[in-house]
Amino acid sequence: MPEEVEYESEGCGSYRVSLPECKATIQVNVGLTASTNYKYHVRDKFNGSYWKAFTTDGTGKFTIATADFPKGYFTRHSGEFELKIYKASDNTLASFTINAIVYNTITMEFTNGQMEAVIPET
Repeated sequence: MPEEVEYESEGCGSYRVSLPECKATIQVNVGLTASTNYKYHVRDKFNGSYWKAFTTDGTGKFTIATADFPKGYFTRHSGEFELKIYKASDNTLASFTINAIVYNTITMEFTNGQMEAVIPET
């Protein structure tokens, strides 16, 4: 895994999203390259850090399984989480475009809600 990551703005900024708590998965569709290996890094408000390798599907989407994290991790009481995506081939930070704005971080917070957990929000 890459060395410890600084979570300051690295030129691209952060896409902020509110997601429903207690969902089994978080769908991420930020236009990554299809069928490509990446790693994601999730950091919580206490600097807890989780890494996971994944491969995007044929359309560039991937899924975060909340079961890969401690029970009750993603709730409205948990504060904000930062999600960064790295290219597995060279550990470089991936950037992505949402609504014509380039980002390199997703800041997630969780709320009480029934909608699907999808990034970007639909």
